[in-house]
Amino acid sequence: MAVTPWMELELEVPVESADDIAGLLVDAGALGAELRTTPDRAHQLIVASYEGATDPAAAAVAARALLANFGVPLRHDIVVRQREDGEWAVRWKDYFAPLQLGRHLWVVPTWVDDFRPPAMARVVRMDPGMAFGTGQHASTAMTWELLEESLIRLSPAERVGAHVLDVGCGTGVLAMGAVALGAGRATAIDNDPIAVQVAIDNALVNGLQAAIEVLATPLERLQQRFAHVVANILAPTIIEMATDLVEHLSPRGQLYLSGILAAERDEVTTAIRAATHRLGRGDLALRSERQREDWVALAFGP
Repeated sequence: MAVTPWMELELEVPVESADDIAGLLVDAGALGAELRTTPDRAHQLIVASYEGATDPAAAAVAARALLANFGVPLRHDIVVRQREDGEWAVRWKDYFAPLQLGRHLWVVPTWVDDFRPPAMARVVRMDPGMAFGTGQHASTAMTWELLEESLIRLSPAERVGAHVLDVGCGTGVLAMGAVALGAGRATAIDNDPIAVQVAIDNALVNGLQAAIEVLATPLERLQQRFAHVVANILAPTIIEMATDLVEHLSPRGQLYLSGILAAERDEVTTAIRAATHRLGRGDLALRSERQREDWVALAFGP
């Protein structure tokens, strides 16, 4: 059997943050992330695995930035280890199985040929890669649940007329899920060219390219307004973009926000309320929310 090169990053973080950071590393491109105990019970070791072609320096920089964004201290410097393992090309796929999001959406790896979806299920096929958001992390799952709840309340005709905007789309899973569930159109934007290409490729794989437009365009440059605006990004970015997010809602539109730590919830809601007053959108208020561990997702609507 040919030897397959791959790469590991090792990082030690406080135990209360380990699960979240491991999930975020996978959503950001790691093929898998294993948690290992340490003699110090206050910390856990995360061993994240990547394809051999991954740039080690870039992966380490991205991991440090992720930790900094969430205020998680790194106990020791990140260790990068190049590995060779003849079984890795097959073994890494064990990390990924069909994943149910909400009531109706299933995210299924492309190599799983024998998946039989339950009745009324919608299936999106995609593989883990170098873009955020394959559904493993609570922020992605909760955002989808809020969006799904709104879409399934619509009549079929209303759903076909719905235009969804996915801000910071990553893999495009939320935009694809919305279209798979019956939304007529979706626009997905991201400032990461890798994410844009991944989202385009995923739309093609699922035959949804006619209904999904993927753009490397800043939000403020979009001219149209949308019935549903989704932003599964970080709280500081949401706060910075609050006015633009609200401004891109159509009359009676709905806004779904995630990537927010529970401690940041009030700051985010305050920023959205300030934006609604600034723009004269007094009908927009917090209508629903989810919390899973330390993460929250918020839905605003009339």
